Amino acid sequence: MRKGILIISIVAVLLITGCSLFQTKNNDIYPLAVGNYWNSKMVNQTFLGDSIVNDTTIHIRREIVNKVTLGNNKEAYKIQAGATDSLFNFALMGNMILYIEKADTAYFQYDSLNQSDGNYMAPKEIDIGSSWDTDTSHIEVIAIEHIEVPAGTFDAYRIASVVNNDTTWQWFANGIGLIKMYFETTIDSITKSKSTMELDSYSVK
Repeated sequence: MRKGILIISIVAVLLITGCSLFQTKNNDIYPLAVGNYWNSKMVNQTFLGDSIVNDTTIHIRREIVNKVTLGNNKEAYKIQAGATDSLFNFALMGNMILYIEKADTAYFQYDSLNQSDGNYMAPKEIDIGSSWDTDTSHIEVIAIEHIEVPAGTFDAYRIASVVNNDTTWQWFANGIGLIKMYFETTIDSITKSKSTMELDSYSVK
């Protein structure tokens, strides 16, 4: 069960962050430039009733590797993301490659260079109260909050991402990107998992 919960947590992070690239009022919430990276730590806790039966920390890195031309002749950013060792060096397992197109009004995700049409991710401009739907979730900008994480203290947009009635909370800061995320997963009638990811270090251009 422990391995399964870790895999679920990593995949959820990759899908959620992959579905949340946008900017607001001309300030990048997820800055797209070659060389940008974000190192985060995620704490996963498994509960049986009210008792914690597993408490694990995993390290996650997202890095913009280069800029590429897709098979449809559009330009996109190649992003590598996944589990790492404690020094944020990519591990052999759990990594994912995504391609992000920054179009005129929205962002689109491609799973391969040869995918003809990108998956809609988000509009480029948002504000409190903005909402939209992707293929997998409903997303809404709830508020601006003062958030402290190991990488620093930020004023960040609090965003709700709802999938199958489960809500994942994300916090994005202008010019930085994703700084915090929290979600719960129900495993069965007595077992649930809680995960909190916080930005540990980053570099953006």
